[in-house]
Amino acid sequence: MGTIRSVSEGRVAAVVGTDDVLSHSIVVEIAPDQVFSGSEVQTLDSVYVELNNPGDRNASEYADALPLGAQVMAYIEPAWDGSAQTGVDQELQNPDAGRPTGEPLYVLTSPQGFAIVASSGDVVWPLLGATLEGDLKDFSPDGSALLAQR
Repeated sequence: MGTIRSVSEGRVAAVVGTDDVLSHSIVVEIAPDQVFSGSEVQTLDSVYVELNNPGDRNASEYADALPLGAQVMAYIEPAWDGSAQTGVDQELQNPDAGRPTGEPLYVLTSPQGFAIVASSGDVVWPLLGATLEGDLKDFSPDGSALLAQR
């Protein structure tokens, strides 16, 4: 759990050996306040989380929906580093985009793995289109909230 520090343009994936773009991403920089698991994340001042950008929108459009200072919770795992993989026909044109050089990049474990506190105070899962009343901590691994949608 933490607060959003920035939203920036992310990586670009293309078909191997071509300039045919498959996808763009955005990167959300989160200042961690509480880490429930993952010793490597506990030592970071910022956590960089890559989100898919299916509408190919500018990061500034995402920044409107993910405002600086908003509280978020993210269930994350290391992102693909762009190394060649058998059976994968894509490559990253800019594997280090969206974060300072050398900083690790993470992705969500699932669409349920990203929640934000809206200006209304409700907890919103923007990738699911779900909204629930409660405190963000209620939905943490230590929380007690039931995930029944209202």
